[in-house]
Amino acid sequence: MIRLYEPKKEDLWFREQFMGEEETMSYNHAWGGTIPFPAEQWEQWYEYWIAENEGQRFYRYLFHEETKSFVGEAAYHYDGEFEAYMADIIVTAGHRGRGYGAEGLSLLCRQARRNGITELYDNIALDNSAVHMFLKHGFVEAYRTDEFIMLKKNLFDEKVLFLDIDGVLNSNVWNDSHPTEISDGMLIDEEKIKLLALLVRETDAEIILHSGWRFWFDSQLKPLCAKANNLVELLSKENLYISGITPDLTTEEIRKTRKFSLVKADEILLWLKLHHSVVAWVVLDDLDLHNDQIEQHQVKTDPTIGLTLKNVKQAVKILSDNF
Repeated sequence: MIRLYEPKKEDLWFREQFMGEEETMSYNHAWGGTIPFPAEQWEQWYEYWIAENEGQRFYRYLFHEETKSFVGEAAYHYDGEFEAYMADIIVTAGHRGRGYGAEGLSLLCRQARRNGITELYDNIALDNSAVHMFLKHGFVEAYRTDEFIMLKKNLFDEKVLFLDIDGVLNSNVWNDSHPTEISDGMLIDEEKIKLLALLVRETDAEIILHSGWRFWFDSQLKPLCAKANNLVELLSKENLYISGITPDLTTEEIRKTRKFSLVKADEILLWLKLHHSVVAWVVLDDLDLHNDQIEQHQVKTDPTIGLTLKNVKQAVKILSDNF
């Protein structure tokens, strides 16, 4: 798994190293190839890009969790010439062909959206095969010149994943085999989190919680109990974050009987009515939500086994077909 890592000054050896590698920097041949980055430049560069970024620059390394190593960089900055925020993704030559660039681009777009950036651009040399990766992740061609293709992504053309928890991120089978975890308040199957992460990486979807679990979060989406905190911690391990929750249309009777499915559809549709930038959406839930429109967008999981790879593929198809 890849995550974004904020480098310290002493970590800048890695940037010096890969920017001097001809194979890694071959994409930049049209603009000179390798770029010197000697240690005497580190202090000024660090202050400009990280310490004093003024909200116009964002820079992180791509860090591979399993090998505990840096494999590239992900960044964006405001370019006065183009009057746009320009993206930058580099994966070192020795780590290409493993999907790290796509994962890094997905993380960068999600972070830029959280930072309030509405659009990201990148100008890519005409012969650079990375164009296909950007197009796959929602970028479109804005224009081209004799030297480059300018790609653009509207970050607020949102894809949304409405997430239920019980029967999706856990299951009857998992519950029966993990009594100790359950007694300790850990109600989530980590393998299901990994499947959810696969879905988000494939689609760049934002997670909106529509489970009864949302009552365990405050208005700032901070967990109010140990169970919710455990969910947040497990999600963060996979670079996943809850972006919002559906409104509460429950009555006292519904809360008492826990028949949340009676109003879940109305809550989801109200959320969509209030958010006009959504271009595609899917619902993950193990219950029948009693609404024809919702049914067209729902992947209904089996509570016996929870979320499966087949469910993930179904959800990807729904988000892709409606985009």
